[in-house]
Amino acid sequence: MNTNTIDFTNLDNTVSPRPIAINIYKQYPDLRDRVTRGVELYKAGKVNLQGAFDMIAVGSSDGRRSYLVAPDLSTCSCPDHTGRNGTHCKHIIAAGLALASFELAQRKLPTLVKRLRTVSRAA
Repeated sequence: MNTNTIDFTNLDNTVSPRPIAINIYKQYPDLRDRVTRGVELYKAGKVNLQGAFDMIAVGSSDGRRSYLVAPDLSTCSCPDHTGRNGTHCKHIIAAGLALASFELAQRKLPTLVKRLRTVSRAA
């Protein structure tokens, strides 16, 4: 299996990173450590998705710097990605989790708003 093309779009139907990460573990067992560290970065709020997503800034584990991830998740400016012939790094994994969660939340938003309106009318 090609580890350079993780598809984050069809991994799960929840905003939580855990089921998405579990599916990546199953599909790409050789990336287990990077996925674990990517989930940690995502959960720690180290992914910045503000703006038009020209580039996604992902903070380092130690908080001293940020790395830039392409919005198509093809590249990252960190030494791990650039030094290993384009292997997915923890920053790309974290950015993918954030994008997948954001896109899913956007799809679910109209349903959530409708439910909230129904509840508020009933009250």
